[in-house]
Amino acid sequence: MTNEAKFKKENRKAVIVEETHYVVKMYVGDELAEERPLYGHSKRYAEDCAENWESGVI
Repeated sequence: MTNEAKFKKENRKAVIVEETHYVVKMYVGDELAEERPLYGHSKRYAEDCAENWESGVI
């Protein structure tokens, strides 16, 4: 089962995908800039990663 959560701010977007672990897919516009697997972390950690991406922290 795959669950997705989307975060978006201006032209930066992050999508969290839950498989056996969380994966944050980071976009600039429609182009995938990075895909970050987060093994052993919580959903909240993945959400923080997504928010940091869209805010320009990472």
